Amino acid sequence: MEAKGIWLIRILAGKSKEHRNIPFPSSAELITDGMIVKFKYKEYSHFFLGDDNQNNFIFESLLNKIEGLQNTINRGLILDTLSRVSKFIFEYKEAYKYLKQYEIASMLSITPETLSRTLKKLVEKDLIILEKGKIKIKNLEGLKKLF
Repeated sequence: MEAKGIWLIRILAGKSKEHRNIPFPSSAELITDGMIVKFKYKEYSHFFLGDDNQNNFIFESLLNKIEGLQNTINRGLILDTLSRVSKFIFEYKEAYKYLKQYEIASMLSITPETLSRTLKKLVEKDLIILEKGKIKIKNLEGLKKLF
């Protein structure tokens, strides 16, 4: 998944509440170049919800969000920290390049210090290279073996 596909979960929660006419403060953050469009949901929802192509796009987007949430839950319950970090780097080969380490730590529900120690272990195993705080994969198959 590219960085452009990473959305904050609060967007989904916000749209769900708005669709049900429940006030909910939502926010978004872009980690790459992009655009956020704001529109009056009540006035324009019939344009989106009445179009099969738009409905399919929204449905696919929601399925991707659900899959992302399921992966987050599974990572937290099943995998140890080394496996979680390795899996994240492996699965998000492009996205992690745009993220700061504290953002990755937050996404993995670990502290930045724990992420730093884990990345050092991956460097020692000759699986990644750290350059100016950025992660570069050295051995993709080696990372995969850790999860």
